[in-house]
Amino acid sequence: MEYQKIEYKLVRENNPNYNRKNIRSGKDVFDFFNDLQDETKEKFFSLCLNNMNEIICFDLVAIGTNNSSIADIKEIVKASILTNAVALIVVHNHPGGDPAPSQADNQTTKAVKEACKLFNIQFLDHVIIGNGKYFSFNESGLI
Repeated sequence: MEYQKIEYKLVRENNPNYNRKNIRSGKDVFDFFNDLQDETKEKFFSLCLNNMNEIICFDLVAIGTNNSSIADIKEIVKASILTNAVALIVVHNHPGGDPAPSQADNQTTKAVKEACKLFNIQFLDHVIIGNGKYFSFNESGLI
């Protein structure tokens, strides 16, 4: 039996400039994703950061309905692994307006935290945006 060698490469087609945007708080995440509060469907993003908390990239992981989305954990951490990110923040919106976390949000946060440990990625926060406000798991002491 003959085996074929397969190579996978990550190719950066462009270098987005986020003006060396540093993310230091849930408010910074809220400001960066401010337009997310106007969405009518739940959208879930991963935000990849370097060692100076500057944005490397962000990835739209899932689009759901007006009250839920299903974000696969491997999809959440994939961009962090591929970009060699040091840290990860996840963010999503609640189209209904209330940014308070649901039970599913709590479970997702725990699962992402565990996945990040496996890959030696700092999990900094999970931010939920809704109705001009935000909820930060980190600032609430839940991470």
